[in-house]
Amino acid sequence: METRRFKQLRFRQLRAFVELAAAGSFAAVAEKLELSVPSVWQQVRALEKAFGCELVHTEGRRLVFTDRGQLLLNMSAPLVKGFDELVRTFSHPPEEAHKQLSLAAPNIALTNELPGPLDRFRREYPEVELRLVDRGSAACIELVETGEVDMAIAGRLDEDPLPSLRTERVTRYPFVLMCRADHELAEATRLSLKTIARHPFVIPGAGTNARMRLDEVFTAADLRQQLQVVMEANTKELLLSYVQMGFGVAVASMSPVAMKRFGADGGRDGLVFHDLSRLFGHENIDLFVRKSRYQPPHERAFCDMLLEACRGR
Repeated sequence: METRRFKQLRFRQLRAFVELAAAGSFAAVAEKLELSVPSVWQQVRALEKAFGCELVHTEGRRLVFTDRGQLLLNMSAPLVKGFDELVRTFSHPPEEAHKQLSLAAPNIALTNELPGPLDRFRREYPEVELRLVDRGSAACIELVETGEVDMAIAGRLDEDPLPSLRTERVTRYPFVLMCRADHELAEATRLSLKTIARHPFVIPGAGTNARMRLDEVFTAADLRQQLQVVMEANTKELLLSYVQMGFGVAVASMSPVAMKRFGADGGRDGLVFHDLSRLFGHENIDLFVRKSRYQPPHERAFCDMLLEACRGR
């Protein structure tokens, strides 16, 4: 049975399926691949026949991928992208091959951890085209899994391995309380959850690692409903800015570089940071690359520069 399916499966079918997710319609895929619309339909239906399940269907004018269809898309997109990279690489002599590096990372890492390694990389590898993508941690990991970027720097709260990705620990961010230097908590020596919950809060956006940990800890202490939330901030830079303006206090994992940048320095509108890792733990900041993908020397060089810079702090 498995042999029969393998013989029926063709790369052009996977390409049509991946392009369908990107283009959103059979007509758009047909135009891009220079095929007829019925031919694109046949490619997708051949996949469904080979795997014995529905992969995609239409609801009005909208394409909807089934759970199995989404799984196939996640697994096949890196294969299609990898094949295209192979063709580009070997269609020119080695000295003429186009080199690029695409990297996804959250705003806080792009602002604080990455400028040094990126500047060094640009000086040592001027021939490499860089593409940087600003996304939240979960979205960064997904971009690597689907082959949209070569690597990602992202935060995770757990240590569970990801089947398709290789990870390297870059650093860890402690969870901290942040408040203005003139706030009554600035001089506190030992903070409790009850003490913190009495004050107006600027909280991280829904779905972020920091928000999940905050909700988890305060809910376990039966204090989540007591929080007076004055603002939700989707980036840590925004969160830091509004705490600095005096909107409230915040709890989030925080880069040591960012804490230094926003530190009080004697000014009342600067920020004070209290380490709350005993209550909230840490966020792991990891480097993610696909296991199945060949990593060229210039990408490995960037990884080494990043790890060297972060571990040397």
